[in-house]
Amino acid sequence: DFLQNLYTYAADASSDFRRHVLTETLLIPRLVLPYLDRCAVEAELLCKGDTRNGNGSGGVVDAAAGDEIAAANVSGAYPDKPVLDKPTLVRGIAASLRTLVIASFRAPPTRFVLGLLRRLNPTASLLRASDFIAHNDYLIALICLVNVNLGALDVSRRRDPQQSETLEADGSADRDGADGTGKAPVEEVSDGIAEAYYATILSSQLKAVVGRLRDEQKSELLYRLRRSSALPVMRDTPSFVEMTKILTESSSQSPLEKGASKDDEDGVRGVSPHNIGEN
Repeated sequence: DFLQNLYTYAADASSDFRRHVLTETLLIPRLVLPYLDRCAVEAELLCKGDTRNGNGSGGVVDAAAGDEIAAANVSGAYPDKPVLDKPTLVRGIAASLRTLVIASFRAPPTRFVLGLLRRLNPTASLLRASDFIAHNDYLIALICLVNVNLGALDVSRRRDPQQSETLEADGSADRDGADGTGKAPVEEVSDGIAEAYYATILSSQLKAVVGRLRDEQKSELLYRLRRSSALPVMRDTPSFVEMTKILTESSSQSPLEKGASKDDEDGVRGVSPHNIGEN
C-alpha cells in the first residue's frame, strides 16, 4: 500500500524517488514476485479443496470477512463455493498486482525490473488457480492491467524499438545482419517467435478464465479496462487491443458495452497491432 500511495498521492518532486523504488530496486523481484508465487500456490490448493489446515474451517466466511471482500470490490462468479472466499488472500494478491501495474506503466524497455517482470510474469501461476481467480473477478481485472502494461499479449513478431536504435548506431554491418544479408540475427528472431508464442498461450488462458464469468461481469471488466483512472493503463498498445478483443469476443454485447463501443470507436477500433508501437 505504501508504494501505491506513493504513486497516487506523492508530490511531483518525489517522482524520481518513486521511479527509483518501483523500477530500479530489487523490491519487486525479492518481495512482490515471491509473495505472489506463494499466493498462487495457496489459491491452487483452495481450488483442489485443500484449505491447508485439514478441517476445512477456512471455507466459512463470517461477517467481517464479507466486509473485507466488499471493500476489495470483489464479486463472486461462484457464490456456491464458499471455500474460495479468502479475503486476506485476495487482498494480498490484489495489492501485489496493483504494485506491478504501477511499476510496469510506461517503464522504459531497458529497465531491469521490466525485463525481469516479462520473464517472471506471475500470470501463468495465478491462472493455474482458475476457479479462485474467476471467483474473484477483481483479480482478473488487475491481471489484465498488468499484462497490458507489460506488453505480454503482443503476438506481433517485431524488433524491439530500443534494439533497433542500438543496431542503427552500430553501423551498416549490424543493420544488415551479421552476414550482410539484411536479415535480423537468429537469436533475435528466435526471441521474437518465443515471445509471440507465449503471448498466444497467455491469451488463450485468459480467454478460458474470462469465459467463465457472467456477461455483466465481463462488461464491468471491459469498462474498467477502457475507462478506469484508478490505475495507469497503456491504452495505445497491441496488448490493450488484444485484451479488449478477448473481452468483447467472449460475451454478447451488453448495453454498457454498446455505449463504450460508441465512445471508443475512434480510439480503439482504429488501433491495430500493425500500426502502433509499444512504449
